[in-house]
Order: sequence, then C-alpha cells, then structure tokens
Amino acid sequence: MFTHMCRSTRWNAAGKLCRRKRGELDKRARLSYCSDRNFRTPRGQAMMGRKRGAAVLSLVIGNCISAAASVFLAISSCARNQKTIYLFQLLETATFCVSSVFFASWAGLSTLLVSLVRNVLVVKNRFRKWHVYLFSALVVLLGLYVNNRGALGLLPITATVEITFANYYAKSVALIKASVLLNTVLWAVYSCLIWDFAAGISEILISVLGAASLIQYMRQSRG
Repeated sequence: MFTHMCRSTRWNAAGKLCRRKRGELDKRARLSYCSDRNFRTPRGQAMMGRKRGAAVLSLVIGNCISAAASVFLAISSCARNQKTIYLFQLLETATFCVSSVFFASWAGLSTLLVSLVRNVLVVKNRFRKWHVYLFSALVVLLGLYVNNRGALGLLPITATVEITFANYYAKSVALIKASVLLNTVLWAVYSCLIWDFAAGISEILISVLGAASLIQYMRQSRG
C-alpha cells in the first residue's frame, strides 16, 4: 500500500508538472498570438510604419553627414603637405563620428572617437611613439567590445590601426598619401556594406583621386 501511495504521489506530481508546462506553453502561444494580432491592427501597423520611417530617416541623415565628411576626405587625399592632410583628416573623422551614430555603427564610432583624439595630437605635433601602441590597443579593445556587425566590424578596426601606425612612421608625403589611400579603400568597403552609400561612393571616387594624386606626386618628385 505504501508503494502504491508513493507511485500515486509521483503520478500526481508528474501530472501537475505536465499541466503547468502545458499552461506555460498555452500562455506563450496566447502572448505570441496577441502580439501578432496587435501588429495587424491599424495602431500596430502605424507603429511599424513609424519605426520604418525613423530607420529610413536615420539612413538619409547619416548619408548626408557622410557626404560632408567625404569632402574633407577628398581635400585630405589631394593635399600636398603633411599639415593640411592631417588637418582635414581631423575634420573628416569628427564628421564621420556623427554619421556613425545614425547608422548605429558602434564599432566604427568607437574607432573614430579614438582616431579623433589621435588626429588632434598629430595636428598639434604631439603624437609620440607610445601613443601609437596605446591608441592601437584602445581601438582593438573598444572595437571588439562594441562590435555588433561580426566580421564586418573588423574593417574599421583594421583601417584605424593601419592609419595610426602610419601617422607616426610615415614621414614622407608619398607614404602618408599611400596610407590614406589604403585607409580610404578599407572604409569604402565598410561603408558600402553598412548601406552608407554616400560615404561609400565618395570614398571609392576619392580612392581613385588619391591614387592619381599619389602617382602624380611621385612622378614630380622623381622629375
């Protein structure tokens, strides 16, 4: 009899557990159904429309700001002296920081913020060797921490580390132009893949102009 009572207790407990789980599943199903039904209502559709509108508006604003930043990048790529190159890189970086917010590109934003501080030091001629490794480490750590785009998010990190080393080790105008060209190509690929078409197209064109400017400068230097 004791054995029968134990079995009965276990069966009752198992039955209660099954009923509770079934109740939880039913509750989730009801919530899911209600959620789907809410989105089918005029109010739900209006909410979805507002979200889509906000996303499109962010893309448009981000592209407009990126277009302005691309102008600074173009001037930097075609400049013929070191100070002008770095000054317009500073302006370009600051402007791209703003556009990155609208694209929710947090890996790009983190690297750009570090680059902004770096460019200020470069323009003021206070960029030292230990800054190279400090800023490179910060870019990698921050970029990986906030990266929300997987392997794609590694492009701005790579581009920023490359230009950081070039800021210190590239002493001639030709090397500076070459480093800016490589940096621009990496950012062009990244911009196109995150739908920042204004920056992407501009950076592709600027890469072509930068390559032509580099070739022309090298020819004139040899002549």
